[in-house]
Amino acid sequence: MSQYKPKATARNSTSRVVCFPSRVENVGNTRTFQRFPTGLQVLYPSCTLVELVEYPLKGVGVRSVSKFNEGDVLDFFVGELRPLDYEGDPTYALRLRAKREERALICPKRYGNWTRFTNHSCGPSTRFCSRTIGGKVVMIVEAIRDIGLFEDITVDYGPEYFKNTGRMCYCFEHECNYRKDT
Repeated sequence: MSQYKPKATARNSTSRVVCFPSRVENVGNTRTFQRFPTGLQVLYPSCTLVELVEYPLKGVGVRSVSKFNEGDVLDFFVGELRPLDYEGDPTYALRLRAKREERALICPKRYGNWTRFTNHSCGPSTRFCSRTIGGKVVMIVEAIRDIGLFEDITVDYGPEYFKNTGRMCYCFEHECNYRKDT
């Protein structure tokens, strides 16, 4: 687990917040912000907003230790950039898209942050989204609904994750899309 865990949060619907630690300072309990020409508000909070938790059947997952609102950007999904035909990380690699074109795979298997531990749910609380920020394409984790204190942070892995792989869905949601009860 990496010691570097940047976190980002937005507290109103008119701003999107992204971490750029080198451009934000924490002084005691106060935080300074820098507004970029694109209208992004930058915040580097001094507290940890998520924690890693071991779950039966699912393995390591992520739980919030703060409340998040719908539309909040929780963090970047990071890893090694690989060509689209790379097959070394078939489980966790995400396709990075820019202007409807797939550009690369982000592979967090060897290097990444807490976002690589986000478990699947058929009723997810977040989604992975490609965004262009300052001319750079990044993958973010965005809340698609309000997330309460100590709630699991989850994402829908999609049908390709379960298709012809023998993987089982353990989300136990009432409307589970992928679990086949025997």
